[in-house]
Amino acid sequence: MYISGITMKLDNVVFINNRNVRLHSNNIMVLYYKMAKSKVVDYESWIPWIIFFLVLLVAFPYNKIREYFTPEPERIIEYVQVPQYIYVPQPSQEPQEPPVVVDIKPVEELVCVFDIDNTITAGIPERCIKMCTDMGARLSINTTRNVSTPHDLDLERLGFVSPNFDETDYYFNPNAATSNFEDAAGVKVEHLETVMNKYNITDSKRVILFDDNKINVDFAEKGGFSAVHVGTKSPGIQEDDIKKAYEIIKSLS
Repeated sequence: MYISGITMKLDNVVFINNRNVRLHSNNIMVLYYKMAKSKVVDYESWIPWIIFFLVLLVAFPYNKIREYFTPEPERIIEYVQVPQYIYVPQPSQEPQEPPVVVDIKPVEELVCVFDIDNTITAGIPERCIKMCTDMGARLSINTTRNVSTPHDLDLERLGFVSPNFDETDYYFNPNAATSNFEDAAGVKVEHLETVMNKYNITDSKRVILFDDNKINVDFAEKGGFSAVHVGTKSPGIQEDDIKKAYEIIKSLS
């Protein structure tokens, strides 16, 4: 059908001079543009397109299309503080064994006992005396001399000073002039026992005798005391004697 110089309105479509087309809906303009260019308007060919647009409007209404293309507002997340529970273990109700009490005995005193003649009168006695005091030992003198004070010796210079030594730690034999070697050795052992009782020592090995006389050393060892036989190579205390005494003290620590 040919239309010229007239205006027809169909489904919100306005044809002006068969060429000018205005679209008053939000639908696609391709079809209307094609139909506007045609001089012959075939209304029957419009029917499928009209049906298509109606179905499109029903299936996809304007609100849904708007929601689809409109971004969702940001969601506000509220953080709720959740209380934390701390597990506190309950004391066991089972009967517990009493703790084992270990009776720790205090360390007993250690005493180095020195003869005078050919023991601390020669060699290097100062080094041996210092070694004893450095290892925590007390000092004592046990001599066969019959005098209570050795005027020929400077005991302080040798190292016999407080608190490791005092005048009560000096033992002598007033009957030395009439005693034989065995009797003199027996007196020395008695003095060792006196030292042991003075410091409440239960282990006699912790009393160490330094003597140049082999008889005195043997009697001391038979009595259960420790002993170092000095001057076997040279008079007085020598380096080997100090090493032997050190090993004895170390074994008693």
